[in-house]
Amino acid sequence: TDTLSNGLTFDYSSLAVNISGQTVTKSNNSFLLNDEVIATAYETANGFNLSFDYDSLIFNNETGAVYEPTVTYDAVVNEAAVVGEDGNGNEATLYYGDPNVGSTYDNPEVVPDTASGVESTNDTETVYTYQLAFMKVDDSNRPLAGAVFGIYSDNSCTQLIDKVTTNDQGYAVSTNVAAGTYYVKELAAPTGFTLNETVYPITAKWTTATKTVTETVTDRGYTTENPSEDAVQVGWIKDSVFYAMDEVESNNAEEQGYQKAYLDSEDTTITAATNIEENKEGSGTAMLSTSIQNTSISKLPSTGGIGTTIFTIGGCAIMVTAAGLYFATRKKTEK
Repeated sequence: TDTLSNGLTFDYSSLAVNISGQTVTKSNNSFLLNDEVIATAYETANGFNLSFDYDSLIFNNETGAVYEPTVTYDAVVNEAAVVGEDGNGNEATLYYGDPNVGSTYDNPEVVPDTASGVESTNDTETVYTYQLAFMKVDDSNRPLAGAVFGIYSDNSCTQLIDKVTTNDQGYAVSTNVAAGTYYVKELAAPTGFTLNETVYPITAKWTTATKTVTETVTDRGYTTENPSEDAVQVGWIKDSVFYAMDEVESNNAEEQGYQKAYLDSEDTTITAATNIEENKEGSGTAMLSTSIQNTSISKLPSTGGIGTTIFTIGGCAIMVTAAGLYFATRKKTEK
């Protein structure tokens, strides 16, 4: 069973069961192997319960060997995701019956009560997220609002992952992204400014994070003395060493010095340890080290510059000279 944190939106349709070398199909809420139901799923609020039929996983009745299923599923980081070193925690729990007793649990809609003899073990995963931030300024380093940028996962800017617009302070912040390098490109400049066609790389990374790991350990004691008429044999003992049932050939076990073993005591301890993890995928806001600058259209050089003025003046002088020669020629002709 797994109920995801608020920053992760569970995708129930992605829930899958895989067994190496075998084909597992999904039909509604059931998973089938060779047309036999091996597991039944139940969708909960932002999570799921998945109940396996242990007997259906047995592929060798003589040895009791079973298939080892792998459960996979996806979640989408949403707007409630935590950006920071705490990350978005997720804990999956496996509930199982004691195979020595043979207890079972068939209702996927309700999480088992461990007080009923069902045991559990947990596995945790933390999803870390980033935000990408940068500042837009004019050619006088004043903040510019209204510039539209695309954030891409590739340097050729074909894989768009987000589109953002700068605010009144000139800043733009992306939605949550994973660790890695991204590329920022201006798509539309503010009114009165030219488009900046430079592509800016920005890398989201971190160095350390703190993670607390919880471990549950159950210690069992065994005895060769039958504690009651209803006691179930759980293994064998020889020379003070405990052996599981499938480790000893039962036909002549006692002839070889093995004694029947029964559960005598059980003690469960829970420990928590805090680890500092280095160079993992992480979290935080990555800020572009340089501001992205735009040039005002009014400050661009006019087309042709001073050369156009010189050609214009020269052209006028030629026309004046031509007119003078024309009138002089007319006067000579009249004479």
